[in-house]
Amino acid sequence: QSIWSAIPTMLQLLAYGEILPNVCSMLQYHGPSIRKAIVFGSAIPLILLSGWAALGLALLPATSRAAGIDPVNILLATGGDAIRSRLLILAVSAIGTTIIG
Repeated sequence: QSIWSAIPTMLQLLAYGEILPNVCSMLQYHGPSIRKAIVFGSAIPLILLSGWAALGLALLPATSRAAGIDPVNILLATGGDAIRSRLLILAVSAIGTTIIG
């Protein structure tokens, strides 16, 4: 099971390997600029995703966090049809943009 959970990470590494030659040529193979581009280009999504995760956890009641309840299940159980359709659109968009690259 640990092999299957590593697949998304490996696919992300392939994306870095694919884009890195383009970044290097765009920055004329200047080492410090390449390093800066990689660090800042990776830090921005990390900050956004960390903030999104923190927001999601902050919106849950403390009892559900302690019990290990999935926040999506809470939204699906209490949100009604409007929340379900929005979660479906979000999931399809996330999968679609991942496939497109």
